[in-house]
Amino acid sequence: MTTHHSRFYLLITILSLVMVLLGFGHSFFLRSFIEQPFFLKDLPVVVYLHGGVMTIWYVMMVAQSALINVKKVKLHMAMGWGLVAIASFVIISGLIVNAGVFPRWLALGFLNPANEGMMRMAAGFWTYDQTALIPFGLMVATAVYNRKNMVIHRSMILGASILLLNPAIFRMTGWMFPSFVLPSATIIYLLFPISLMAHDWVRHKKFPVYPFIVLMAVIALAFLMIWLPSTDFGMNLFKQSIRL
Repeated sequence: MTTHHSRFYLLITILSLVMVLLGFGHSFFLRSFIEQPFFLKDLPVVVYLHGGVMTIWYVMMVAQSALINVKKVKLHMAMGWGLVAIASFVIISGLIVNAGVFPRWLALGFLNPANEGMMRMAAGFWTYDQTALIPFGLMVATAVYNRKNMVIHRSMILGASILLLNPAIFRMTGWMFPSFVLPSATIIYLLFPISLMAHDWVRHKKFPVYPFIVLMAVIALAFLMIWLPSTDFGMNLFKQSIRL
């Protein structure tokens, strides 16, 4: 693996970690000091485990990029296998959390089936939760398989991180731009892969195929999250998943 590495990639991993800290600061990192709404109290243990492994993922992404910047390639490669293990825990814990969160909200009375707007929003998040882990896993696997090709490896591992930023960005924009949550969150979410693609296009003077794949995956997830709940098919899938 070559050590030629722009500081831009370190910056994007730091920004990703910042999004996570800002997005989940109130409901996760500082929850012991901040009064939580009733539906976020007494969370299942698996939610804390999932939050923990997700945080470790983004911290390790910063560390991995920093190691390449200071040319500690062997340590970067050794830590990479730890990152693969964390990715496995992200997928497993994510599937468990996703399966339980909306039925739990329904049982607590927070998710009201009579409220069409709330149900549609919940269905959007459910759609994202059910689909995002698939390209995440595929991108991590591609990055590992192509670990000797820095362009593919870097683009896919950064892409995997970007894909899972959506929940953090939505929560962050919820308190920063409460009147424009959906448009502001969508714009910020798209800016990550767009900036990655633009940087690589300018730097390498050729069309960046793999960052483009990341951008298309993000657009597809954003589209599905908005479009599928607008269909009867999508809403029926969501209702079946929460046993409604």
